[in-house]
Amino acid sequence: MTIDKFYKIYGQTIMCFQIIENDLKWIYSLMKAGDVGVTHTTISKCTLGQVVSMLKELDKSSGEQFISDSDYDFLK
Repeated sequence: MTIDKFYKIYGQTIMCFQIIENDLKWIYSLMKAGDVGVTHTTISKCTLGQVVSMLKELDKSSGEQFISDSDYDFLK
């Protein structure tokens, strides 16, 4: 593998993680009570791990968990 190919694959991987992180931030913002935009802005600087933890806590507090524990483990 050349260094150029490595950087291309690395860049694509980082981009996928950023897409997942952004989607989870929107999911959290939509699930949390209150203004969606304000919530999303508030968590915009949070890392992927922080968002997964916050989403898991919010999901479990609702009484009906929508995402499985194994999925949370995978995301984390």
